[in-house]
Amino acid sequence: MEIIGWASLAIFIIAIFYLIISVMSTFKTMQPTLNRLQSASERINEQQMKLQSEVQALTAHQESIQQDIEQKKEIMTQFIAEAKQTPGTIKQLGIAVKNKFF
Repeated sequence: MEIIGWASLAIFIIAIFYLIISVMSTFKTMQPTLNRLQSASERINEQQMKLQSEVQALTAHQESIQQDIEQKKEIMTQFIAEAKQTPGTIKQLGIAVKNKFF
């Protein structure tokens, strides 16, 4: 009976030793794949950061264009309002000239 106990212990120790060797072997074969995945993840993060900075730049440019359009719109509105008042001003000038000279 004692021999069976020692044999079982020896088999268990051999199994543990084999498990450790298998885990180390698996880790070594997976390491290049993990490194490739890590580098791919880093490249994706870099591209994402570049895209975010481009989006921010485009958003700032869009806001600048919108402000420019708004300013030009206000200028045109003022110009049109002044142009609409021009006939009245000319009439007043004509009346004033007519009253002064005639």
